[in-house]
Amino acid sequence: MEHLIYLMNENELQLTRVIPIQHPVQPMYKAIFQDGYENLFYCDVESGEWVEEDLGKTALAAILGEKMLHLYGNHCTQPLSWCRVSIAGMPVQFGFYIFSQGGRTCCHVYNDNRKFLCSLIKARKNGRWLLPEDYYENTRQVINKVQVIIGVLNELIE
Repeated sequence: MEHLIYLMNENELQLTRVIPIQHPVQPMYKAIFQDGYENLFYCDVESGEWVEEDLGKTALAAILGEKMLHLYGNHCTQPLSWCRVSIAGMPVQFGFYIFSQGGRTCCHVYNDNRKFLCSLIKARKNGRWLLPEDYYENTRQVINKVQVIIGVLNELIE
């Protein structure tokens, strides 16, 4: 449900249109300000703090997050494990959370900017991590990164 709320942005009270973004894991909203500025805002599942996409944990993200808390209630946090590797000179950093669901071992993977990347499921047959047809950005860059992450997780977690 869209909301019109007032937010303080650059020392000015602005009418802001807040649009929920459907997401299976992470609370996320698009905010469109009266002055034309717009960006995505999402909750860091590890700390519960709000993040402004491409800018990080800003004062504006904290203000918007506080409003969303009043509208929608508290969001659950999860402890993430962080991994940083370099594959062929390419640094890859990601956070992950492993859990059981319906008798299966699953994993939520987050980019280093704290934004959800994908869900993985451990295959019962061979114990390898698989990328289900689920919510993730289906771009070559994302798929390549996920393949690297799956390789790392297969080595880290037996």
